[in-house]
Amino acid sequence: MNTKDAMEKYNTICLDLDGTILALKSDITPFCATVLKKLSTQLDIILVSARIPSGMSYIQEKVGTSSKPIICYNGAYIVKGEEVIYDKCIPVSLIEGLLKPCNELNVNMGIYSYNDWSVPEDSARIQKEIHNTKTDPVFEETATTIANLKKKGKGAHKIMLMGVKDSLDQLGKLLSTDLKDKLVAYRSNDTIIEIAPNDVSKLDGIKALLGEEALTKVIAFGDNYNDIDMLREVGMGIAVANARDEVKAVADEHTLSCAEDGVPIFLNKYFELGIEK
Repeated sequence: MNTKDAMEKYNTICLDLDGTILALKSDITPFCATVLKKLSTQLDIILVSARIPSGMSYIQEKVGTSSKPIICYNGAYIVKGEEVIYDKCIPVSLIEGLLKPCNELNVNMGIYSYNDWSVPEDSARIQKEIHNTKTDPVFEETATTIANLKKKGKGAHKIMLMGVKDSLDQLGKLLSTDLKDKLVAYRSNDTIIEIAPNDVSKLDGIKALLGEEALTKVIAFGDNYNDIDMLREVGMGIAVANARDEVKAVADEHTLSCAEDGVPIFLNKYFELGIEK
């Protein structure tokens, strides 16, 4: 397909970050930046991630899309600069309800609200998150964070539960039974569960931003469970080689792994950009 035909068929690219284009975890490669920056002058590039806004905006700057919206927290918060386009939070009452079982199981709770991130203590996992997102948390007791949210009349856009596998297995059962109609939970790995407000997903975020009728004009890339609906419903869903099998199963196309720059290589070829790697 030549560039003109490709541009007429698709006008938006939605990109997951971690595991999809962030081969270096904290940054994209120079080749990826070059490809995306060139494409951004001809179509819309929308970053779609579970990350905090500050963990996405520096990527926008590198690819020339700072004037475009970003879909944060798996679709719970959509912003365009200072403009809030969509905002859905986890109520404080539900966060309080999670605190007791987390304390009993020695699971730490990271709370993300707007552009704020609070954790009770430092750890290797927290330092990794700081490095990857270029964002520093506030270190305070979770009860203090909850009290501050109450004072401000705010909720949380994302909760990250961090602990050992057995403890998270037990919390996973609670989330999939008693709280399944109130919260959405994604198991990132054995030691992390990410929680979002109910009825929130990356696909819902794209619909809220573009409208459902625009989905056929979207190309989306992803690698993890929270990308499945997005890849399945857009015009062309593409999984990187390191994606989970369930993600690959719903994708229309596959590309090389994140570490091999699979996304920019696919886009460079598909849109016939002719950029040398």
